[in-house]
Parts: sequence; structure tokens; C-alpha cells
Amino acid sequence: MYWVQLLGMVMAIGTAFYLHSYFKLLNIIRKECPDLIEETRAKGVLYEGSRSSQDPRIVVLVLRYAFGSGWKLLSSQDVKKYAIRIRVTFSLVLTAFSALVV
Repeated sequence: MYWVQLLGMVMAIGTAFYLHSYFKLLNIIRKECPDLIEETRAKGVLYEGSRSSQDPRIVVLVLRYAFGSGWKLLSSQDVKKYAIRIRVTFSLVLTAFSALVV
């Protein structure tokens, strides 16, 4: 049962690092490409009053920038750091969750 606690701790810490990197990368994309965020937002009643960070299309956009080559197009110096953090923590948390479920 020790491994269950260890996997839970990995998931908790990994999620915190993932969310920190996600919001930092989202802010960089928002500063450098504000029109891209507005074009990508879902148009509809369901997400009308929500923040852009909660919009599933914006989440996919940020993940596409982090996992693809879109981060190379941004001029900020911290983009590479946050993209790598998202890649590592997303994969780590997903692996820990899969091991915990199975």
C-alpha cells in the first residue's frame, strides 16, 4: 500500500507543477497572440461567463503549443522552460494515474 501513497503524492505534486506551467504559458500566449485566444474561444451559452483558462478549446491550444512546435514561434525566453515542464508533468501524472487505476 506504500506505492499507492507514493503515486498519490506524485500526482499531487505533478498536478501543481503542471497547472503552474499551464497558466504561465497561457499568459505568454495571451500577451503575444491576443487575437488567437479570442478566435479560439468557444462561442456558446455554456462557456459564456467563464474564464478563458477554463475553456476546453483554450486548454487544447496551450497543449498544442506545449507539445508541438508552436512554442518556437513565441518570443519570450521562458516559453521553452514551461513547454518542457508541461510535457514532463503531463506525462508523469498520466502515467501515475494509469498505474493507480490499474
